[in-house]
Amino acid sequence: MKIMYLTWGETPRSYGVFNSQVISQFIETKKIMEDDEFYFLSALPIIHSGLIREKTSYFSTEFKAVKNRLNKAKVEFAAIPIYAPQNFVTSAKNTFKFMHFGALKHFLKILNKVQPDVIHCRSYHAAFAAINAREKYGLFYKVIFDVRGLWPEEVALKKGWDEK
Repeated sequence: MKIMYLTWGETPRSYGVFNSQVISQFIETKKIMEDDEFYFLSALPIIHSGLIREKTSYFSTEFKAVKNRLNKAKVEFAAIPIYAPQNFVTSAKNTFKFMHFGALKHFLKILNKVQPDVIHCRSYHAAFAAINAREKYGLFYKVIFDVRGLWPEEVALKKGWDEK
């Protein structure tokens, strides 16, 4: 079986929550399912927190550390560009589409190369991309959606809205 883990709009990190909840979890799953093939794909905004924090050294340090950690576990790692700044990650009605504009063709190239049986999606954007590509191009794979939290409640809390 070929399993792809898909993140969309997040900056891959070898530390913190991304390391513990994403990379470490995926590597542990790989250890249990040693006969299966594992791939990790990050759709990365062209302007993201790595460029803000580490500037151009992000790719030679942090991105490389993520890639090395996954490759050491025999998980192939790739990234595709999203032609939007990372702050569009908050999925408002008017900005959701920007997190997908132009990225689908890059995603399709990876899908055709890997031909996954399962895509484990970390976010609403990742699930939307996986389902959209599957339907648009007649692909065959299962989608696992890792909700992590309740998006409406998270947005309401972030924006200071009450329950109504």
